[in-house]
Amino acid sequence: IVTTGFSPETLGQLAPIFERAELAPVPATTTSNQSSLGSMPLLQPGDPLGVGLIQGDLLMAGTGTVTHIEAGRVYAFGHQFYNLGPSQFPMTRAYVHAILPSLLASSRITSIGETLGTIDQDRSTGVSGRFGPGPSLVPVNVQLLSPERDRVETFDFAIIRDDLFTPFLTYTSILNTILSHSRQVGAASYSVKGQIELADHPPVNFQESVAGDSAAPLAALYASGPLSALLNNEFEPLTITNLAVSITAHDQIRAVTLNRVWLGNPRPRPGQTVPLHLAFRDYRGDEILR
Repeated sequence: IVTTGFSPETLGQLAPIFERAELAPVPATTTSNQSSLGSMPLLQPGDPLGVGLIQGDLLMAGTGTVTHIEAGRVYAFGHQFYNLGPSQFPMTRAYVHAILPSLLASSRITSIGETLGTIDQDRSTGVSGRFGPGPSLVPVNVQLLSPERDRVETFDFAIIRDDLFTPFLTYTSILNTILSHSRQVGAASYSVKGQIELADHPPVNFQESVAGDSAAPLAALYASGPLSALLNNEFEPLTITNLAVSITAHDQIRAVTLNRVWLGNPRPRPGQTVPLHLAFRDYRGDEILR
């Protein structure tokens, strides 16, 4: 699995789910120049091939070798990718810069080029697809706000449509965004707001706040959890047309415990404005009155 833009911490979380298919995430340092690759002839047996998972500001793709081409259909790998059966992966051009030999597990330094078609079958004996337009992907927009640093950063990427991979890759991508562009060590706080747009249904809005030492994974989970619930619902298949997430990151714990609530006037009359008193304690035990 070739990756670009992912931190080592995120790749460590990716490893277990890909190990089941005997795949290993490998960081790539560059992306192929698509203009030069575009002048190359169409694929031939023996050429490297990419199977896209994420495209855009983050990149992730499986790479393998073309086995056979017949009547516009491409057969590749000679083994499963993840054995998903019917699938919708972008079929991309790839370029192998170098081979790193190893008795344990050799690896390739690979770049991914332009989309050439769609991989629509992922079976135990290989993957196959057709030349033409690429498949429809789920657009994801993540906005990361850092008030203490007065920074707003925006990230755009697209993820394959699959009940398993769409939520998992969304979680991984958002976690990577948080870890790469905000605090990695120590306690933090995140406020997550999001909207999932659906075909033929009203949009779904969600919001949550988390704080503590494990706030980053929880924030990414709260962003991807609604997606998983929608895609795996018991009632009907849904089409996600867009996911937009806004995350406000703070470098300290912004959480309190509500201890007491009381009215300033215990016998209010109709129409009166009544002061409400609240007593909090922050995570260090200091009392806050409002």
